[in-house]
Amino acid sequence: MNTSAKLAITAIAMLSLGACGVARRAQEEKDRSANLQSALSNCETATFKTRLERSRCIGNAEEAYLVPGSPVADLIRVKIATRNSIAERLDMGKITQAEADLETAKAASELVGEAKQRSASSRIVQAQENAADAAAARNKPVTCYGGPQFASCF
Repeated sequence: MNTSAKLAITAIAMLSLGACGVARRAQEEKDRSANLQSALSNCETATFKTRLERSRCIGNAEEAYLVPGSPVADLIRVKIATRNSIAERLDMGKITQAEADLETAKAASELVGEAKQRSASSRIVQAQENAADAAAARNKPVTCYGGPQFASCF
């Protein structure tokens, strides 16, 4: 697995696992992360006839251990499908390894960017809700202005 793919897996996993707050869920996430690493290690050491078979092994591990409960499950599935598509085209000789690496890096960058955007948007909404709750407690009206990276509430 190339460095871009590992970074994308790590970033999406961190975003997926970062939302847990209670101890039980935290332990479940820790176990899920350990199981994912074990499954990915098995995929790395196994012998496959094609790149697509290896890609499917990795995708099955991610589907089993990253997707459940993840707020970015759709992005994980897009990454899995993209990796499978690239692997299949590599196996058929339609693209070179360099082209595959470039496509993988671009896809990883887009997916991580989307995950970060969603996380930022979620934090902005939470800040607006907190300000509205605080104002309601003071019995004063609240007006919030903001964009994708900031929020100001009065």
